[in-house]
Amino acid sequence: MQFGFSHRSLKHIYRVPSVANMGRIKTRSIKSTGRQLYKTYPDLFKKDFQSNKKTLAKILDTDSKRTLNKVAGYITRLVRVKEHQIEQTEVL
Repeated sequence: MQFGFSHRSLKHIYRVPSVANMGRIKTRSIKSTGRQLYKTYPDLFKKDFQSNKKTLAKILDTDSKRTLNKVAGYITRLVRVKEHQIEQTEVL
């Protein structure tokens, strides 16, 4: 069944953000676990994803590699944001 328009013609009606501006959405459990672990062990985590992943493998008891990677990525983001905030306050 063919309609008189395609999904491409609807782009101007519905503002579709470009792929470069879109991020991955983390679930509430990933965010809460990441925040809690970062708050509990702030000295263990660094700006490097690989080292955070290895650290989490020791701390977090999970069978899912995907969950471990998501939490490690979120904690890496938290560390980078925190360091960026510290740098901005030092500049001012």
